[in-house]
Amino acid sequence: MAYYTKEEVKQFIDDSVRELETAGLQPLIPESEAYKQLKTEEVIAFMWIDYKKGEVDTMSDIKMEGKAFKKVGEDLYTDDRYALDLHQAEMQEITVEDIVIGRKREQEIAKNTTSQNSIDNVKKVFKNKANEE
Repeated sequence: MAYYTKEEVKQFIDDSVRELETAGLQPLIPESEAYKQLKTEEVIAFMWIDYKKGEVDTMSDIKMEGKAFKKVGEDLYTDDRYALDLHQAEMQEITVEDIVIGRKREQEIAKNTTSQNSIDNVKKVFKNKANEE
C-alpha cells in the first residue's frame, strides 16, 4: 500500500496533465476540478480514457487510466484498493465484499454485452473529438 502527501497527489495530477497534452488526450474531469476535490473531498480521482488514435477496433483498445486517492489523514492519502472499496462500502452502507462482487458483475455484464454497435459509437465519439482538435 502506497501513501502520498497532498503535494505528491498534486504532482501526479500535474505530471498526468502534461502526459495527456503530449498524447492529445483529455482527462475525464478538468484539472481545476481535481484540485478542488483535493481541497474538499475524501476521495480524489483523476482519470482519463486512453486509446490510440485511429486504432479503436475493439473495446479492449480503450482503457481507463489514472488513479484514485483516499484521504486517510490531514496530509496523507493512499491509492490502496481496499481503502477505496471500504470508503465506497461505508457510503452505500454495504460490505466491501458487496462492492467487489458488484464490480465483478458489472465487468462481466460489460464484457458480455459489448456489441459492434457500442464499438462503432465509441469510435464515432473519438473521431468527433479528433475533428474538433
